[in-house]
Formats: sequence, C-alpha cells, structure tokens
Amino acid sequence: MRAKIESVASPYETIGVQLVAPALGAEIFGVDISKTLDDKTVAEIRAALLEHLVVFFRDQSLTPETLLAFARRFGEIARYPFVEGMDAHPDVVEVVKREDETLNFGGIWHSDTTYLQRPPMGSVLYAVEIPPLGGDTLLDQFDPRDQN
Repeated sequence: MRAKIESVASPYETIGVQLVAPALGAEIFGVDISKTLDDKTVAEIRAALLEHLVVFFRDQSLTPETLLAFARRFGEIARYPFVEGMDAHPDVVEVVKREDETLNFGGIWHSDTTYLQRPPMGSVLYAVEIPPLGGDTLLDQFDPRDQN
C-alpha cells in the first residue's frame, strides 16, 4: 500500500525555497537581494535561514554597498577581528586565494566567530568565482593519516 502524500502549502509568499540537502541548506529564489527588500520578504528569508541553517541565493550581482545593505537587514554588522576589511568598506573582507599562494585563505580566517562573547547571528558570503566542483577549504597536502 502506498502512503498518501499530503499537500502542504508553502509558508512563504514572497520567496521560493528549495531544499539543497535534508539536514542543512536551502536555495532561496525569486528575490534580488541587491534591491531594497520589504519587511515581509526579509522576515521570510530570516524564517528560511532559521529553518534550514544555511541559505543560498544564485545569480546575484552585488557590490560591497548592496551586500552590506542586505546584511544590515538582519542585524548589526560585526567586524572580523583578525583580518582587515576593504579600504572603502572595512566591514567587508575579501576572501581571495591567488594562484601563487600555497595555503588556503581559511588558514587565517573563518566566517564564524563563535568564540566572541557576543557572536554575530551568521555570515553573509558572496562568491564571485568558484570551482566547478569541490572547493574544499582544507589544504591540498592534507592527509588524515598524518594526524596523531
């Protein structure tokens, strides 16, 4: 006997949400986060973030200003304490790995700062160029057998 699948109405009216994986992550679509968003849309994005813990927006075109404007809709911006931000936008840290660099940028940086007394609620990351597959933040030379 087949189980009957109930149709459940989406709790979202201004955005679309599609699961990326069962345990973590959803893609949000139907919204341009470079634009000024109304309160209802921001509330729905926040609800999706709280439900899925990580959310993704594809095909966005952001400047440092629009990235910050979007992030500010979710709370106060916290500066990362160990890496300087951009000259014109000190709240924005560029995460760049150049061809000649042998270590990953993550060796000195991590997006969360949970060790702070008042950590931020999250991080807003904007990927400009990503590999077609992979993109692990571990060192290329990492071998788990070397760990004691």
